[in-house]
Amino acid sequence: MLSLIMRANWTTSCSWCCYDQLSDPLLITSLRPHPGGLFAMLITKLTSDTELFKAKRREQQVLVELIVKNKESKRRQLVEEAVKNAQQILEESRETLERIGHRATDSFPHSNDVLKSAISKVLENIAFFSEISLRFPFLEKTMQKNRKLRTVVIWAYTYAKESGLCDMDTNRVLDMMAQQHEIIPKSEKFINSYDKENAKKELEERLLQEQQRRAKVKSQHMKPVKQKFHSKMEL
Repeated sequence: MLSLIMRANWTTSCSWCCYDQLSDPLLITSLRPHPGGLFAMLITKLTSDTELFKAKRREQQVLVELIVKNKESKRRQLVEEAVKNAQQILEESRETLERIGHRATDSFPHSNDVLKSAISKVLENIAFFSEISLRFPFLEKTMQKNRKLRTVVIWAYTYAKESGLCDMDTNRVLDMMAQQHEIIPKSEKFINSYDKENAKKELEERLLQEQQRRAKVKSQHMKPVKQKFHSKMEL
């Protein structure tokens, strides 16, 4: 399925202006954007919206890996451009969906190309944003400073979750992103596994906290024993 879709000359609905800066021209050529979005172009060729979305996610992961492999001097520029385009498309898609009045919980509009395109763009771009923001933690500051970005990301996250169109792995990435940016409360065991450096620090910090907790509990158990020993000596 992956090779079939790559030959179909599509990619994320974002109108990337930074593709030519990536490191593999042949692969990037096969990842050119399609104006109608992935769902609108191939929905009649695949048996399941879920399978189609999984295929899209695999392509997004390839694109993220290409960005990661670029030189550090180019990487930030590519990421910022990606986020800028994703934000624009999410805002446009939101306007379309709200103007038509289509809610996330409504049934999938197989016969309405405009709605299919808007929904596909929301799902594709919030998933891509989630993937890329987990890989590049400096986007936490971007989210804090850019209120418009944060607003549309929260909306798109909620829409994607309520739609029920995302597979389990994508939902996991969406939830990790939402916790990372404090859109939803962080679980006690939350670690951004994509950010290896911070993940290591967080793990070490948790281990230290656990050691301190155990030491405190142990000292509390020792105190009554000492008091009992002193009382015997007094007798």
